[in-house]
Amino acid sequence: MVVGGGPTSIEFAAELHDFIVQDVRKWFPDLHLEIILIEATDHVLGTFDKNLSATAMKTFANRQIQILTNTRVKEVRAGEVVLGDGSVIQTGLVVWSTGLSPTTLNDTVPWAKEPRSGRIYVDDYLQCHIKADQPTAASGKPGEAPTVGPAVEGVYAIGDCAVPLNRQLPATAQVANQEAIYLAKQFNLLVNPPKSAPATTPTTAAQPPKQTPFIYQHRGMLAYIGGYKALADLGQSRAGHLKGSGVGAWLFWRSAYFTQLMSWKNKILVPLHWFKVRTNNHVFLPCLILTPALFAVCCFTGICIRSRRLTILNYH
Repeated sequence: MVVGGGPTSIEFAAELHDFIVQDVRKWFPDLHLEIILIEATDHVLGTFDKNLSATAMKTFANRQIQILTNTRVKEVRAGEVVLGDGSVIQTGLVVWSTGLSPTTLNDTVPWAKEPRSGRIYVDDYLQCHIKADQPTAASGKPGEAPTVGPAVEGVYAIGDCAVPLNRQLPATAQVANQEAIYLAKQFNLLVNPPKSAPATTPTTAAQPPKQTPFIYQHRGMLAYIGGYKALADLGQSRAGHLKGSGVGAWLFWRSAYFTQLMSWKNKILVPLHWFKVRTNNHVFLPCLILTPALFAVCCFTGICIRSRRLTILNYH
């Protein structure tokens, strides 16, 4: 059983189904396993385009992966899960992927936080703020931010523990990565300030120059749905809403993560491994011959991705 309907849950369920069908059943043909995915809303992949979400649900239905929508989990016990309506489902494994709760450190710091999630409020420069004397939460109207106190000098928060004052950002690695890069550049300005800027004094050494605020650039979302198919939602562009699904999106998904490999050794071995797995390890020579071709395709696609500044870090 997989609890949650986000990209992590969808990809885990899809990969698990592939593993069972393509590998486990070869050795244990009589083994019967059932995969159930539980989502609290009426559809999965809520951050994706609605048509792509529907495609994922249809694909899972065709692959006999059961999706329970509008269903909440009340309790997880040994060997069973209790749903919100009181019904009990027997299960041998539960994978929980429904979101994050604040850590103990996050709970204890005395700074302004969002009441619902406990995440720390940060301004446009990712700086924390103390609590206001008379705090007020945002009413939800566009452009309205909660009231907080002055900024805490030299203290910053990024990633899942932080939430901007004037907007909502998803708790994904893509957001945290961009925030980390921005903050690193700001700190580097302390060591190598621009020639036109005055030298930083010791009293302000912990305060990076506030030259430009942090601006999040959404670079698309990808999700694998099994059977060599994937979803790609790249957002709006001059050509309209860029999105796709199927084998082509799967190749794009593979190529996007291929660009994240850290060494040329891995960039050579990983395509070879893909070919070996695809041919069930029976045909090694064709794999060796075709690997350079796949490597070239992945590199070309990776260059195209980077030219669009589409660094996909999502699990999600």
